[in-house]
Amino acid sequence: MTSSIRAAGRLLTASVDDRTLTYLLLPYGEQGRTNVGRVTASAGVVTLPPDPTQLVANMEHDRTRPAARFLSVEETAAGLTASVRVLPTSTGDDLLVEASEGVRTGISVELDGAVIRGGRLLAGELTGAGFCTAPAFPSAQLVASDFGETVTTDTTTTVEHDDGSQSTTTEHRETTYEYTDAGAPADVDDDPEPDAEPDDTEEDQTVTARLHNRPATKPGDSLAAARTTSATTTQLRASEVFRNLASAGLEPRQLLAALDQVSQADAFDVTTVPQYLGEVWSGVEYVPEFTPLVGHADLTSGKIIGWRFVPGKTPVVGDWTGGGTEVPSNEVDLEPVEATAARIAAGWNVDRIHRDFPNPEFWAAFFRLANEDYKRKVDAKVGTHLLATASSTEVEFDPDVVPTGVSEAAAKIVKGMLRLKATQKGRAQWAILGEDLYEQWLYTRADDALAYLQVALGLGQNAIEGINVVGTSAVPDGTVRVGVRAANTLHELGGASPLRVSTEDLAVGNLTEAVYGYYGIMRHDAGGVVRVVDAAP
Repeated sequence: MTSSIRAAGRLLTASVDDRTLTYLLLPYGEQGRTNVGRVTASAGVVTLPPDPTQLVANMEHDRTRPAARFLSVEETAAGLTASVRVLPTSTGDDLLVEASEGVRTGISVELDGAVIRGGRLLAGELTGAGFCTAPAFPSAQLVASDFGETVTTDTTTTVEHDDGSQSTTTEHRETTYEYTDAGAPADVDDDPEPDAEPDDTEEDQTVTARLHNRPATKPGDSLAAARTTSATTTQLRASEVFRNLASAGLEPRQLLAALDQVSQADAFDVTTVPQYLGEVWSGVEYVPEFTPLVGHADLTSGKIIGWRFVPGKTPVVGDWTGGGTEVPSNEVDLEPVEATAARIAAGWNVDRIHRDFPNPEFWAAFFRLANEDYKRKVDAKVGTHLLATASSTEVEFDPDVVPTGVSEAAAKIVKGMLRLKATQKGRAQWAILGEDLYEQWLYTRADDALAYLQVALGLGQNAIEGINVVGTSAVPDGTVRVGVRAANTLHELGGASPLRVSTEDLAVGNLTEAVYGYYGIMRHDAGGVVRVVDAAP
C-alpha cells in the first residue's frame, strides 16, 4: 500500500527582505522517535520531484493553509536541504515574523509511499512540507505514520516427552500487514497469489489482508521447513483489518485516500449561484475640457447664418460742442458670418433577444457610453477650432519683464489677459497651456498665483477665480492661449443629443440601434482669443 511520512527539519537561514527561508528538511543518520517507533533516514532513499517549484509548504500539514512555495531541494551530506519563498499573504507574513523571531523554526517533510523496515526509512517520495514549532530530533523533527512496518511476536511451545521430561522452544515470528482494494490483492515478495478473488459485490467492502508470517530460521533449518510457514491469505472485512492494524500500532489512514474526492468542479461550481455585479467599472466618465470654454446655443438648421460688424467699423461716439456743430461720425460696416453643421453618427446590429428579454441595465450602459464618446468627439472638435491660428490674434512675450519668483506660465496668462483688456474684448475666462507650462502651473501654489494675477491686472478680490486653465499636448511648448467664452459658440441639437434611432430587421431577427448628432462652431471675433508666443530672438 501507499503510506505517508512526516519529519521536521530546522531553519538554517531566513531572509525577510526577499521572503526566502532555507531549512535542513530531513537530516541523515539521526534517530528520531515516531508514534510507532524510531526511524532513521539516509542518503538516496527519498525520490525528489523533477520540478521542486511545484511543491507547496503549508502550516502544520493543513493543506488549506498554504504558506510558501519551494524554490529548490538539494541532497547534501547532512540531509535534504530546501529553500522556500514565503507567499505574500497574511499567513506568509506571520510565518516570516515567527521564523525570524525563532518561534517557528521547524519544517516537517511530507513523503508519500514511505517504506520503513527495522527503524530505517527505505523509500519515499517528497510531496511537500508543513511548517512546525517543536523539533524532536537532535537536528530535526519526525512525526510519521509508520505503515508497512514488520511486527515481531514470540510463541513459546512446551513439549512433554515419553520419559516424562519437558522441553521448551521459542519461535520468533514476523507479521507484515498489507491491504488493497477488493479484487486487487497486493503482491509482496514472491508469495503466491490467493486461489480466489473476493466477491466485490458484497454490501460491506472486503479488503484482502495478507499476513506474512515468517519464522526466524536457525542454522540447519531446511527449506521445506521454512515453506511450511509461508504466507497465508485470509479474506477479512474492512472493519476487521482496521481493528487488526490498530492493535499492531498502525493507522489505516491511507485507505481513506481511496475515497472519491468531491471536487469544486463536480459539485460547488454546478450548484452555487454566482454573485451578479452588473456592469463593472471601466474608467472615469469623460469630462469635457474645451466645450466649457465657448458659448452654447441650439442648432435648428444644417446651416448657421449671422452677421457681425467689420473690425474697426463699429459705431463709436465722441465729444460734441453743440451750438449747431456737426456731431462725430464714423464708417460702419457689416459682414455675414456662417457655419455649416457637421455630423457624427454610429449604428449597430443587435440581437433582438436583448429586447425580448428586457435588460434595462444593458441598454442604459450601452447608450451612456455612446453619448460619452459623442461628447469626447465634439470636445476634440472644439479644441481644434480654438487652437487654429485663424481663431486668435497673436502677441509676443518678453521673458525679461517677468518679475523674480513668478512662473513663466502665470506671466504669459497675464500677457494674454492684458491684451484682451486693452482691446476691450472683455475679461479673460479661460487659458490653454502647452504641457510644459501646464505642469509648471500645477506646481505653482494657488495662493501665490491668485495674488499675483490680481495685483498684475488690478482686479478686485476673487476676480480671477473663474478662469478655467486647460493643458494639452496639441499646443506647442511655451505657448499660451487666453480667451473669452463669447468669442465662439457651439451649436448643438436642443434636448437630448445625440439622437437615438431604433428599427427592426424582422428577416434576420436583429435590432438596428443608431445615434445621430449634429454640431456647428461659430467664430464671432478672432480678437476674443489671444495667442501668446515667445518673442523672436
